[in-house]
Amino acid sequence: MKQIGILYKPEMALAIVQRRKTLTSRLRGLDKVNERPDDYYFTRMQDGYKDGTRAIFGFDDEPNGFSIRCPFGTTGDVLIGRETWLRTSKGTLYKAGLDSVEAAGLVGMYGGWKSGMIMPWDRARIRTPIVKVWPSRLQDMTEEMAIQEGVAAGEWITIKGAMGPFECEMSKSADTALEAYAALWDSINGKKHPWDSNPWVWRIQFEPYKASV
Repeated sequence: MKQIGILYKPEMALAIVQRRKTLTSRLRGLDKVNERPDDYYFTRMQDGYKDGTRAIFGFDDEPNGFSIRCPFGTTGDVLIGRETWLRTSKGTLYKAGLDSVEAAGLVGMYGGWKSGMIMPWDRARIRTPIVKVWPSRLQDMTEEMAIQEGVAAGEWITIKGAMGPFECEMSKSADTALEAYAALWDSINGKKHPWDSNPWVWRIQFEPYKASV
């Protein structure tokens, strides 16, 4: 069993702690297939490699073209969630779940919020064993998977629209969890790999959060 650090934005860290999120989709490590995503297809997950389980990708008529290791681990490994945090005299505080007034007040008392990128692992509260890992195209996501990502129908989202000849951004209530997730994805990855480009991603399913005793 290995432990692998993984970054979460505050809203996603909160969804995990509230046991609403048990799935995450990530791009890292898939640069090769995302250069021309339509040219490749996923064949299977294969054990037996020195560095662990790998995904086998095919192209054209060759189903065993090449393998890629998932940098986020495999079944049985543990994800260490790294999130925005603050060291205080009473221990570690997390930005997830705080309103803007609370967050600003704590910054005034203890200094600025720290990025999850520099969070020591012993400060992390999120430790979730991996259940399953596999690659798929982003738009293969279902409504059920979107809910497992921690979003829901009815959430307010920002979408691109038009007012006459001018492009603009508009807010609306998401009709489905899938629509909410697509908007969330574009807010994070829209510049390089927007939803409409349908890149390859790792799907990492993990156990529901359990608070440390």
